[in-house]
Amino acid sequence: RLAIDRLRRGDYRHRAELDDDGWASVAADGPGPEEQVHAEHGDAALARCLETLEPEPRRAVVLAYYEGLTHELIARRLERPLGTVKAWVRRSLQRLKICLGEP
Repeated sequence: RLAIDRLRRGDYRHRAELDDDGWASVAADGPGPEEQVHAEHGDAALARCLETLEPEPRRAVVLAYYEGLTHELIARRLERPLGTVKAWVRRSLQRLKICLGEP
């Protein structure tokens, strides 16, 4: 579950511009320095684990979780059968969990 959350957190497409008052309210509610360091290490670990995947399954995972594409759209884009894409994503998520040391 954490691996999926980390993948989803990588989506920076929805950034909002804030003025000084907006940043002050965000800073008060955001994670502290310790949590930020932990998140950065988690992101680095996820990147290392993604690199261990074969190229096509890795691309399918990236398209699903970073780009938000459905399995059907991924299958069309990669010109592979839908079942193959589903298997790649499922197996890749299992491998990522193991690599990240999650139960």
